[in-house]
Amino acid sequence: MLLLSWFLLGNQFSIRPGSWLWQIAGFLAVPAAYVLSFLQPVVGRAAGLIKNLEPHLHTGVYEKEDLLDLLRRQSGLVDNRISETELKAARGALTFGDKTVTSVMTPRMAVTWVSRDDTISPKLMDDLHKTGHIRFPVTASGSQPTNPEVVGILYLTDLLKNLERSGVVGAVMKKDAHFINESHSLAQALDGFLKSGQHLLIVVNNFEEVVGVLTLEDVLSQILGQKITDEFDGYGDLRAVAGHERGK
Repeated sequence: MLLLSWFLLGNQFSIRPGSWLWQIAGFLAVPAAYVLSFLQPVVGRAAGLIKNLEPHLHTGVYEKEDLLDLLRRQSGLVDNRISETELKAARGALTFGDKTVTSVMTPRMAVTWVSRDDTISPKLMDDLHKTGHIRFPVTASGSQPTNPEVVGILYLTDLLKNLERSGVVGAVMKKDAHFINESHSLAQALDGFLKSGQHLLIVVNNFEEVVGVLTLEDVLSQILGQKITDEFDGYGDLRAVAGHERGK
């Protein structure tokens, strides 16, 4: 009982025979021992039960495919409280890294290319605006369509700002084209977008030949499970944001 009293009161106190702590320890020892003796069988059985249950506590999710299957089954539950948009995003986040750049890029033949020597004009502005895109790869003078030499990126906003001045695309384009290999995963592509600050990457093969383009929207569409367009790209422009809200 003295050992039990020492445990209860702690060894930071000096318990001497006859002291007030000695008397309190003696008073507490009996009920404490009774409580512990009463709880021991219960605690022992509970510990054994938990130990036996441990192997059965696993969720059953061992691989990524198991989690994807769980998300698919969740979508069909009657009492499902997770929106389909959120379920699509969850599935997309789990699978987009398995896809390659070449599987979602825009092929070279479907890309709208702009020459560095093209004249800035309302017609050029109208033609580019009809595509629904806001960024266009710019090629060098005399560049071959089968393997264009990319020298920059033209933003539709920059073209609009300089529409009334004479000149060529090369004078208003951004000379910071970035490239990515077609075999890279979309996870690597997303990392490339984040590190470069670009929204458009030129896709090349192992022979340094241009095979297409990849946009940030292409990657995000795979994650969110729905098409994303770059029609409205003015979140940094107060007037553009206000105009977009009024147009709803």
